[in-house]
Amino acid sequence: LPRIPTEVALGPAGLRAASGTADGRVALRLRDPESFRLQLAGISDADTRHGEGVAALVFAPTGTRLASAGDDGSIVLWNTADGSAAGPVFQHGAGLLAALALAPDGRTVAVAGERGARIWDGLEGLPGPMLGAGREVTAVALDAAGNRAFTGTPEGLVESWDVASGERLWFSALDAPVDSIALSADGASVAAGGATGLVRAWGMGPAGRAASLALAAPVLHLSFSPDGHALLAQTPGWLHRLGFEQGRLQVLASRTLPASVPPAGWRSADAAGTRVAMVGGAHGETMAVLDFIRAESPPDDWTVDLEAWQARLQLYFDAEGELRQEPAGE
Repeated sequence: LPRIPTEVALGPAGLRAASGTADGRVALRLRDPESFRLQLAGISDADTRHGEGVAALVFAPTGTRLASAGDDGSIVLWNTADGSAAGPVFQHGAGLLAALALAPDGRTVAVAGERGARIWDGLEGLPGPMLGAGREVTAVALDAAGNRAFTGTPEGLVESWDVASGERLWFSALDAPVDSIALSADGASVAAGGATGLVRAWGMGPAGRAASLALAAPVLHLSFSPDGHALLAQTPGWLHRLGFEQGRLQVLASRTLPASVPPAGWRSADAAGTRVAMVGGAHGETMAVLDFIRAESPPDDWTVDLEAWQARLQLYFDAEGELRQEPAGE
């Protein structure tokens, strides 16, 4: 049976999910049409198991293929219909891997890691162009056509590359280490974030100018809503919906995430990113929906006994508005 996953990915239609474990196994699950349970459909065997823990998972935009990377530098491409390997196990090289991206063709894989980033033909296991050789790359993404790759580095450099030639097309900077990169579906906007909590978006705001926002916790994962008007940012225990209001990038809404939802274990379930499908559970076997739309206001005659709740929770607000753990008067 699969162990507790260290990496989880959710397919584009929410019908498939994949999980990877510290012992190098990849499990594919299919959603039960009658519920939000995910049924085990396949698991890697001795020939396709990574030599070390699973470092990254990503579905192709079509959902027909899955790519997995191991801490030992191995890459495997999978058919999601039956969980079979679509190509040979191949090696990106020495050094830890940080991120994967898979093009719509289901074979072009962008790999980022300690030894740099490279394009690969995942079906044949053949190397393509390097994307800035000789330096560590910590984040990678491909546009919807699979023609452009975007990378981020620990130095904060954000770059765009031509997938076919490896030529650099554009660059900018986050002014902080980059751990996650997101692209809008139309390719017009790119966003980057990382451990400092700084998020920067290019092409998203008025006149396409770059805009920044500092969150109070490390950014674990970024993803644009399908319509490109909102940016979802995951921090430890939270999911934030970012967007432009009054001409600046700001947090539009925030919701807590269950502890079992790992980075990237979610995706937008509607065009505006107001509903999010999540994968959780001890083995990545359950799904749930998070809603950013606030509940309806209570009736006019509804009241809350605040003092009773404070006593029950052993909490109170002091004169400065700070939440304290002991009841007032003790």
